[in-house]
Amino acid sequence: FAFAVNLLIGVFTALGILAVNIDGTTTAGAFAYGLSLGTAGFVFAALTLLAAQIFSTAHGVTGFGFTMLGVFYLMRASGDINGSSLSYISPLGLGLKTEAFYADDFMPIVILLAEGIVLSVIALAVNAARDHGTGIIPARKGRVYATKFLQSPFGLAWRLTRGTAFAWAGTILILGMAYGSVTGDLDAFLSGNDMIRKMVVASGAGQSIVDSFVSMVFGIMAMLAAIPVMLCVLKMQGEEKHGRLEQIFAKSVPRVRFYGCFTAIALVESAVMLFLPAVGLVVGSNGFLPLGDMLKASLVYLPALWAMLGLCVLLVGLLPKLTALVWAMFAYSFIHQYFGRLFDWPDWTAKISPFGCIPQVPVQEFTIVPLILLTVQAILMYAIGQWHFRRRDIG
Repeated sequence: FAFAVNLLIGVFTALGILAVNIDGTTTAGAFAYGLSLGTAGFVFAALTLLAAQIFSTAHGVTGFGFTMLGVFYLMRASGDINGSSLSYISPLGLGLKTEAFYADDFMPIVILLAEGIVLSVIALAVNAARDHGTGIIPARKGRVYATKFLQSPFGLAWRLTRGTAFAWAGTILILGMAYGSVTGDLDAFLSGNDMIRKMVVASGAGQSIVDSFVSMVFGIMAMLAAIPVMLCVLKMQGEEKHGRLEQIFAKSVPRVRFYGCFTAIALVESAVMLFLPAVGLVVGSNGFLPLGDMLKASLVYLPALWAMLGLCVLLVGLLPKLTALVWAMFAYSFIHQYFGRLFDWPDWTAKISPFGCIPQVPVQEFTIVPLILLTVQAILMYAIGQWHFRRRDIG
């Protein structure tokens, strides 16, 4: 089933690219790009299937999955920056080796497909050997009595989300340092990465190569920063699916207060997750990049993260069965950030995503109007989501 879904994603992505009919696109390039996405997704699905046999809880499987996503992205970034083979080990990096619309090499797709099949076979073998009802690693026993902090709504919300927050904070900081380390000799780095050079030039609009690179990096890092923010809010929906919210609301815990604890944590995370890559770039560049300018270029994306947060709150409160839509928006934003300017997509396609509405400092002039509009939009979505969550049936 996972293979079929990812195959369809790859095919429809390719057909969508061809339907846009952008100059320079070819059928081979479109399918090389689409199938690279599909087979990379299949590898992650197979890896998750294997994790489900190892860990006894859904929380453990989810944590492992997102940790591996961060590790693979870090490997891909490190491999691209240093020219090492790490990017070939990562499914995210191997998928880019197709060099869609340039070399159109389908061999990485075959390798990714083989990796997914091997992981699936291993997962099925482990499933046949393990005891049913538990994973290879048993669930850890908790405390007999909860601490006073854990007994509070905020303490429980923090306990449920802190692991994801720390994992992503570390990943984002390290990525920032890795990207910052190449800014001192950026021309040499880009000379060996033709596709990244094209992306940097496309995002710069005639600006200096360093400013263009910084703008592109923060566009990507802002979307990575949005992942733990969204997961924080969606965690409560996971608790609802497992029937644990009824036990909480059976006591004198207001729904709005409990939901507000998750969103408060997510708001703090949004600022922290954008602060860390700015610090990482400065540290990685050995002071070559000024901290003040990096903070401006990074924190300008705060309203975009708030808009994604508001969308999560809206869907959980109003349409809890359609929360996957927020990931569809995220996927579109990520694809557009990577390839929108490279393939000269129309300007209106950027405005569909909150991230596309943000002025890309330092290559674009700062303007506060879109930031205010996104913030107002986020507040409205949050208010509507909270209002409906307070009134709808739980579960």
